[in-house]
Amino acid sequence: MSNRYCLLAAGIFGALGILMGAFGAHSLDPLLAALDVPEGDFARRGEILEIGVRYQIYHAVALLGLAALMDRRSNAWLSRAPLFWVAGTVLFSGSLYGIVFAGINALGAITPLGGLTLIAGWVLAGLAERGRHLKKSPPHEAPVGTAARRVGWGSTSAGDDVLPVHTATSSSTSLASRLRATCRRRLIVPTGASKSSLISNSDRPWM
Repeated sequence: MSNRYCLLAAGIFGALGILMGAFGAHSLDPLLAALDVPEGDFARRGEILEIGVRYQIYHAVALLGLAALMDRRSNAWLSRAPLFWVAGTVLFSGSLYGIVFAGINALGAITPLGGLTLIAGWVLAGLAERGRHLKKSPPHEAPVGTAARRVGWGSTSAGDDVLPVHTATSSSTSLASRLRATCRRRLIVPTGASKSSLISNSDRPWM
C-alpha cells in the first residue's frame, strides 16, 4: 500500500472512530431502548463499543505515522503492514460494532481473527527496520565542460595536471579579463592534441 492510500485509510478510520465515539456517548442508550434491548445489557454493549472505537483510533494514528515514514523509506515489509492494519481494524472493530448495534453475538468469533491480523501488521512494521532502505535523492549532474591538459612551452609531453574548461558566462567582465590574461601566458591544449599541431599553431594569436 502506498503512503497515499495509507493516509486515506487513516483519515477514514479517524473520522469514523470519532463519529462512533460521539454516538456512543450521546445516543447509544436511546437507540438500544428503541431496539428493545434489555436495559441490563446497555452497559455491556457500551463497553464493547468503546473497545472497538479505541482500537480503531489507535490504528488510524498508526496509519498516519506509517504514511509519513513511507514517504522517506522504501521497504516491502513497510508497505504490507498497513494492509494488515486496515483488514484487522475492519474485522476487529467491525465485528464489535455488529454485536453492539445488531446484537449478533456470533460475530464475536471474528474478533480474535481481526486481533491476530492487527498483530501481524505490527510484526511487519517491526521487520521493516531490518530491510530498511532510505530513498536516495537524485544525483546532481556534473557541470558541463571539457577537460584539457596544461602543457608548458618547452615540454614534450602533456602533464598530469588536468584543467577543467567550463563554458564562460558574460556576466562578469573582470572574470573574462582574467581568462584572457591567463590564456596569453599559458597554452591550453585539449586532451589528445599532438606536438605537431602545437608547433604549427604557436604563431597564431589567441585572442
